[in-house]
Amino acid sequence: MKLSQHNAYQIVTNINEIINQKMNLINANGIIIASTDESRIGTYHAGAKKLISEGLDELIINNEEGYEGSLPGINYPLIVNGELIGVVGVTGNDAATLSCAKIIKRMTELLIQELSMKEKQEMDENIKNRFLDEWLGGDAKNVTKPFIERGLAIGIDIRIPRRFLAMSVYSQTPEFSMDTLRKIDAAQQYLRQLAAYGSKDFSMPSSSFILAGVSMQSDRSLQKMALDFQSLIASRFSLKTAIGIDSSSGNGNYLLAYRACAQAKKALHACLRTHLHDLRFYDDLNMEIFTDELSETVKSEYVHKIFKGMNDEEIFKAVQLLEIYYDEEGSISRAADKLFIHKNTLQNRLKQIQARTGYDPRSIRHSSLFYNALHFYREL
Repeated sequence: MKLSQHNAYQIVTNINEIINQKMNLINANGIIIASTDESRIGTYHAGAKKLISEGLDELIINNEEGYEGSLPGINYPLIVNGELIGVVGVTGNDAATLSCAKIIKRMTELLIQELSMKEKQEMDENIKNRFLDEWLGGDAKNVTKPFIERGLAIGIDIRIPRRFLAMSVYSQTPEFSMDTLRKIDAAQQYLRQLAAYGSKDFSMPSSSFILAGVSMQSDRSLQKMALDFQSLIASRFSLKTAIGIDSSSGNGNYLLAYRACAQAKKALHACLRTHLHDLRFYDDLNMEIFTDELSETVKSEYVHKIFKGMNDEEIFKAVQLLEIYYDEEGSISRAADKLFIHKNTLQNRLKQIQARTGYDPRSIRHSSLFYNALHFYREL
């Protein structure tokens, strides 16, 4: 184990906040890598080098002349998991300094051990995430027997049938602050823990969402799980969670897991486009399946082609009216009630749209054109 300068600096800072005592951390070569006295960082400490070379349990220095780069004080070896990794030196030779030096030594060793464990966990996590990314974002032909064995070595059996969820935490408030971003990050971390609760389940972070693989189960069971996740995030963080779920037709085939992940991501993107629904199944998507392949330019061109002759404000009003009209499945009375207008007024506005565009929104043949235009409009 090697004591890094970054970790050494953290340790000296943390201990100095609790015990206001001059101290140094020295590496195995006798170089001071962190100190409460910044001018000493990078200098040679002959006393520490002697302690390491001769395997001493402690070295008390009474004057500055005895060892190059050393000041009066006490020095102890730092031993973590049975390995000597450096020296902690506490400056001063008074009784108070000597009495707290052993406490500082023990605190330093504990902090080194804690940081080492954290780094190991992060390394293990990175190894697992790279493996999952290779499996779920790669080609099925790369999933060979050695690849499966590689997964087993790090605790992931890809052969277990799974369903996939893509999830993203977001705030309803339009203004973002650092506090809000920190809260979203904490919520994402918590969501990852929730999703990987089962012994065979896993979750991995992406740039803007979390991908989770959970044990094979029905749509109803997954819906309950997703709603529970959303409820927990809302109650603990006051944030919303959009969740997309893959198709139930995949049967958990590990060779097609990449396809299931793509489906979950498409369902999530469908949620995030409009925020009309925070939970979508891939099997419930319609146009959303292919609209990601179309550019905003193409979508805008289509919208203006259907609503030709209208300016942006007129298109906006027409879209609002038609969305409610189609949501009510073409019922004039129900749509009029929702729009708080008379039925005759609604009929006249629909006729005006027909006159301006050349397409009758009440016609089954033309309604599909407007449906596409409404969908594209929401995405612009």
